[in-house]
Amino acid sequence: ERQLRAVHLMFDAGRSINPAVDLGQVEGAFLQGVGWVLSEEVLEDPTSGACLTPSTWSYKPPGIAELPAEFSVAMLRDSPLHVPKLQQLGAKGTGEPPLMLAAAVACALQDAVAAAWADREEDRPEQLPVLHLPATTASIKQALPPFLG
Repeated sequence: ERQLRAVHLMFDAGRSINPAVDLGQVEGAFLQGVGWVLSEEVLEDPTSGACLTPSTWSYKPPGIAELPAEFSVAMLRDSPLHVPKLQQLGAKGTGEPPLMLAAAVACALQDAVAAAWADREEDRPEQLPVLHLPATTASIKQALPPFLG
C-alpha cells in the first residue's frame, strides 16, 4: 500500500500571464509525474519488441485514488532568478517542468523502504535494495524485507 497524504509544491512561473492556467499546468504535470513514478509500467515483449501494455486495461495512468488528500500549490513570487529579458513577458514554462517534482514521491518511497529495513539488524543487506520505478506493487514488494513483502 502506498498513499500520498499531503503534497505541497512551490513553483517559479516567473511573471505569470494567466495564474489560473499556470496553477492547472503545475498540478497536472505533477500528477502525470506521479503516474510515471507509481504505476505507468510499459512492458514489451523481449523477442518482438511489441508493446504488452497497449491500453488502460494493462497500463495504469494515475486515477482519482492517486490524488493526495491535501494538495497545495504556491507560485514563487519575486524570484531573484527572474530574468525578464529572456522570457516572453517574463513568464516561464509551466507545462512539463513540474513533472520532475514527482521525483520527491520516488525519494519518499525509497526512504520508506529503508525504514522497513531499519529494524532488521540480523539480516539487513550491506546495501539496501533499490526501489525500481515505476514503484508498482511488485516493485515495492521486491525491495521490502521478506517479512513485509
